[in-house]
Amino acid sequence: SITRSESNRIFMAADNMKKKDGGIALAVLSLLRHAGLRVGELVALKMTDIEVKDKSGNVFIRNGKGLKARAVPLNLDAREGLKYWLGARKKVLEKIEKRFIAKKLDLPDWVYSDYVFIGQRGVLSTRGIHFMVRRLGELTKVEGALHPHRLRHTFARAALDPKGYLLNREAVPLPALRKMLGHSRIETTSIYAEFGHDDHARFLEEKE
Repeated sequence: SITRSESNRIFMAADNMKKKDGGIALAVLSLLRHAGLRVGELVALKMTDIEVKDKSGNVFIRNGKGLKARAVPLNLDAREGLKYWLGARKKVLEKIEKRFIAKKLDLPDWVYSDYVFIGQRGVLSTRGIHFMVRRLGELTKVEGALHPHRLRHTFARAALDPKGYLLNREAVPLPALRKMLGHSRIETTSIYAEFGHDDHARFLEEKE
């Protein structure tokens, strides 16, 4: 997982980029870090899979690992991170369409696609997401290579140990987290509950 400080830095960098990229990087980070999606689930999302309201929201995974469907709640951070891109997406695609028309090129089908994440060259691929995340990690000097699964891991760690990320909420029970992450076996989820020596020391300190 990454630290709270590292998480803050990458989100700040993505937020600063949103006028240039339409907020797509911020939205991608939000679903990985605050909803714990797998990168393959993220690129498969369509507009009808996302529901964002003022005080609630969900993302619906139609075909998760093992072809299992699930609904993942979107907290405030996830919803706020998505809003800019969801508002800008149509305008971004209109600009891409005008560019093709100006060059007298045939419009590719992806311009009219219902996929949530579409870049200048088409629907974002897992490779494109990996590149985007790694680049943000390099820009913000995150220790070690940053990849999507580290953000999913951070989501799980923050859910199990919210105080470690200065979050004022209860820890998510392991069975509930298993469903959020789409794991078939709770033993897989329990991997995220393995804490190190520094965590143990902090737990003891807080209990005194």
